[in-house]
Parts: sequence; C-alpha cells; structure tokens
Amino acid sequence: MRTQRPFLFPSLTLFPFLMYFFLICFILSVCFPASAGGSLLVCITETEHLQVHQNGQRVDIGGSVSFDLETDPGWIIRKILPEHPHLLKATSDGYRLELRDVRYPLRLEITLLYAGVEAAQAQRLERTITYDPGMEGAAPYTLTCSILEHPRPNTDRGLHLIRPGFTLTGWRTPSGETVSPGSRVDVPLEGLSLKAVWQPWAPEEDFTWEAEEDGAVILTHTGHTDPLVVPGMLGGLPVRRIAAGAFRDAEAEAVILPRGLEVIDDLAFAGARMRELTLSDDLRSFSDRSFADCKNLTTLHILAATDPYGYAYRRESCYADKIDLLLDPSDSRPRLVFYGGCNVWYNLIGSEARHRYPDFRIVNLGLNGTVNGYVQMSVLKSLMKPGDILFHAPEISSTRQLLLTRDMYEGDDKLWSGLEYNYDLFSLVDLRSISGVFDSLAGYLSRKQPGGTYDSVYLDAGGNRFMDDTGSVPLLRTQGRTRLEDHVDLDLTQLENGLPDLARMYEGFREHGIRVYVSWACVNIDAIPSEHRDNVAAMDETMHGLISRMSGPVLISHLQDYLFHTADFFDTQYHLLTQAAYRNTESWLRDLDKQLLRDGLTGFLP
Repeated sequence: MRTQRPFLFPSLTLFPFLMYFFLICFILSVCFPASAGGSLLVCITETEHLQVHQNGQRVDIGGSVSFDLETDPGWIIRKILPEHPHLLKATSDGYRLELRDVRYPLRLEITLLYAGVEAAQAQRLERTITYDPGMEGAAPYTLTCSILEHPRPNTDRGLHLIRPGFTLTGWRTPSGETVSPGSRVDVPLEGLSLKAVWQPWAPEEDFTWEAEEDGAVILTHTGHTDPLVVPGMLGGLPVRRIAAGAFRDAEAEAVILPRGLEVIDDLAFAGARMRELTLSDDLRSFSDRSFADCKNLTTLHILAATDPYGYAYRRESCYADKIDLLLDPSDSRPRLVFYGGCNVWYNLIGSEARHRYPDFRIVNLGLNGTVNGYVQMSVLKSLMKPGDILFHAPEISSTRQLLLTRDMYEGDDKLWSGLEYNYDLFSLVDLRSISGVFDSLAGYLSRKQPGGTYDSVYLDAGGNRFMDDTGSVPLLRTQGRTRLEDHVDLDLTQLENGLPDLARMYEGFREHGIRVYVSWACVNIDAIPSEHRDNVAAMDETMHGLISRMSGPVLISHLQDYLFHTADFFDTQYHLLTQAAYRNTESWLRDLDKQLLRDGLTGFLP
C-alpha cells in the first residue's frame, strides 16, 4: 500500500503552466483593473507652476481621496474643474485637496492665479482702455477693466458723451476696426486706445415733423444723404417716434437711428433700399412691419444704451462668454468647436476633450436646442478659421438645430440674453436669410428688467456657474429622473424633404476651410413614443444618407451608440447625469478619433 505524500511543491512539469497562468492574471490586472467595490481612477493634470503628490489614486464609489499640491511661489489656486464636492486647505507646503463622494472617474484641471506681487497681479487681471471722445473740448479718459471673469471686456457705451448734431456709432481701434458702444474688444497687456466714431445728422430741413407730448415725431423725409443719420433732436425736441410711411422707399444704403428714439410705427421704412441699419437698444416699440419689404437689408448694428439683463435672467446669457473662448487672441492653436443644443453644453466633459486633444483649443458652444440655430451657425462660420473643426451634434427633434426652421421668435429671448453682451456678433448674420428679427428683438427689449451689469456672470440659485473654461457645464449631477414628463420624437417625416438649409450651411463651412463632423445627441429610448420606437435604425440610416450627399460634412457616429434610459437623465431629455455624460463624451471622442485617423490628422491624436 502506497503512502500519500503531503503536498509541498507542485511537480516541476506544472511550473510552466503556472507561470503562464500567473502572467496572464498579471496582464489582465494591469489592463483591466478590478472594478469590484467600484474602484475609480482619480488624477490631476500637472501644469506649469503646479506639482501634484499621490497622483493617480483609486477610490471606491462614494469614497473620498486626498492629494497634496505644491505651487510655485506667488501662485495660488483659482479654480478646480470640473467642479466637484471638495475641501481645500492651505498647508505649510502648499494645499491639501480632499475630494468627497467620488462616483465617477475624475481627471481634474486646476487653474492657477499669480498673486505674489500686487503689481504683477494687476498687470495680469486688469487692462486699461483710453477713450478719445473726438470732439472739441473733451479730453481723453481712461477706464480700467477687469479681465478676471471676461477676458474681452465691454467698451464704454459713451452715454455721457453728447455732441450736438452727431450720433456716436462706435469706437475705432488702432487697426481700423470699429467696435459698437457696449460690445466687446480684445485689450492687450499694454492697454488699448479707442477713438469715437461720430456720424453727422441729416439736415433738419429734410424732415417734416410735429410735436407730441414727450418730443417730436417724424412724418416725412425728403433728403438724399447717405448714410441717412436720423437726427436725435428736431426743433429743440428729442425725436421719440417715426410715423408710418416717413421713410417709405428711402434710397440711402445705410440708416442710423438716434438714441432716445422709442417708437417706429408699422410701415415707417416700407420699401426702403437700405443694406445696413443701426439702432440702439433703448428702442421699445417696433416690429417686422416697421421695415416691411426692405429686401436689401442685410446687416443690423445694435448699439448698447441700456444695462444688460441676461445674467440675472437666463443661463443662455453665457453665449457671448462662450464666443470669447473662440476669440481668445492668446491661443493660436486650431479650434475644435463642439456645437449643438444643451445636449452638447451639458454632456461634453470639456476637461476630457482638452486632455484628449492638447493641440486643439476646445470650445463648447452648445446652447439651447429651442433657440435659433441659423443665427448661431452664421456667427460661428464668420469667426472660425481654416484648419478649425466643427463637431455638430444636433438634437434630432429640434427643427431649429436642423435648420428646418430659421425664423426668429419670442423664444429667442434666450439667445438675445447672450447677444446683448456683445451685440456686434449679430452684425455677422445676413438678415435676408431669416425673418422675425425685429419682432423678436423688440419683444426682448420690452421685457428687459433693470439692474444688470457687464461685470457679473450667470449663476444658478445655488450660486453655481454654468460654464467652465471650455464652455461646458461643470455642475455635478447625481440625482436622476424617476418618471417621464416629456417625449423625444424620432419622426422620419420631418426629413422627407431633406435638410437643404443645413446642407448649405455645412458647405459654407467647407468653403472657409473648416471640417465638419456630425454626430448624435443623446436619446432617451424610454421617451420615444411607441409609434416611433422602431425608428432608431431607420433614422440613423436616413441621416447617414442625407449627410453623405452633402458637400463637406461627415456623419461619424451611429444613433444606436447614443441611446440612454430615463435613469441616466438629470432634469430634461438632453441633460445627462455626470456619470452618463462621461460615457457620452467617451463615445463622441472615440468616434472623433476614428475620423481624424481616416482624414490623416494623426498629428492631433494623443
């Protein structure tokens, strides 16, 4: 009978197999870290003047993690993005950063501010603009503006400047550019000098008018000046109203209306041949019918004469700030612009895109799917440059994002609330391509409330910002929806006639040397009506067919990869929870990687 030996070591013949087994286990553990218990990676991007200790830590879902941070002398922490519950304490060597309630992988970016020397801080955060009033007896004056919140400050509205017989229409830069009063301008480190642009009024004898209770009303005009500068005073009375037919069939190519004008009657400029119109935002009563049959009217210049209302009114007031990210003169990299409705604003994790494509300047210009997409894309097309990339993810149920509807309406209050911080942006839009502009603008101006300033930023009720340094929404969103209150259309019938206006817009980008990549906005599969539930594949195929026949754009994604469920959404059908937004962002960037490779743009890949 054989006695069984106690097990001490495996047979030598087993060692090769065991070695392979342990090697495979090791490789799997490195390439696919264990997720049991919810292990999440948290790291901080190290930049100039910042050193991070204990970087690249793992933490269980819902847990906390801490880092020691060191900054070079004189540098302090200004922002931590994306915003996340945290505790930041100063230590003898720098800072101790504790992140709490971590529920998704984080890659943080920390913005520093130099504050070591008061003069150096002022040099970086403040700029001076010297204004030359351009009139006898008025000395130049200098205003200091902060660039901490708005790197492109607003110019002085010049409300205190009064030059009899003239209207102030702008400020001329040393390069010859004209900036409207109240619109934004780049101010270099050494400061900027601006000179007032004045336009002389048309002669008083060219007008018939009569006095009303609070001023003068213009009845007719018989002159031939061009530009036609409507006087602000007639007979010593302020001009408050322009009567119907007063400028019917006027031949001037440019018309400039005065500050203080309050009412423009219907048909006041009927049939006028003007190409450019300048008005001030203290105008209150006017409409599309005031400018009926002005077929040549292309450009609208709006001069700021009242305080802005947007930051106290709507989150879309960030629009001008988003455009400023695009115009940053200190960054010469090509721009990768993500554009769409609020699905792009909320669901792009900007820090992820910036980390993925360091050779691009990342700009999130998502706004709101219900406001005029034609206006926004016209502005974009004018400001983007050859070599830039437009990543467009339109909300498939938004006729305004698909440019199936171009006309402006009352809902564009959301857009005007941002445009009023830089009215010059609207002068980039060709008015011949849209209607409803004056009705929409008049409605917004009549609803404006006093008390706003150019210096503030939009904050929600909790004091949170709606824009990080890429233009994305940085708010942590962890509480999902539990029931449906609205639905999402996947209606193929709206695409029966194609997307002709969108095709022309895309072609315009291509002609400017701008690549256009098209993707999908998130879709809540639970919110699709039963009659459309089977349209996912058909919608994807239809859009691929439409885009493939256009000149320039490429549809780089498939709708099936952007389907989510009700529990993934925060408050609306386009605002994902933060964790779901990370998944959505990864899908966008994955599809973008593949297309960049197809187009041979490998120099921009990590």
